[in-house]
Amino acid sequence: MTDPENINNSIQGGEVVSKGFEISLIANPIEGLNVVAGYSNNNSEVTKDNPGDGYLGLRPEEAGPEQLINFGLDIRFRKAG
Repeated sequence: MTDPENINNSIQGGEVVSKGFEISLIANPIEGLNVVAGYSNNNSEVTKDNPGDGYLGLRPEEAGPEQLINFGLDIRFRKAG
């Protein structure tokens, strides 16, 4: 959090617990095709806070989404001939 005595400084104002998992799959089902897929779950919560700040029990913004799914394809075409 921002230091009330110096806006260019940050101070520690609490404690966050973050637990989760991530799984990724990378496959090459056929020549020239690469598939990347992933899923992550992150449970994050403020467990210690300065009195009156109001963040206790909430998810911090910088924790990102609780669940995230990603998918990507890489296709390489070969010249005929």
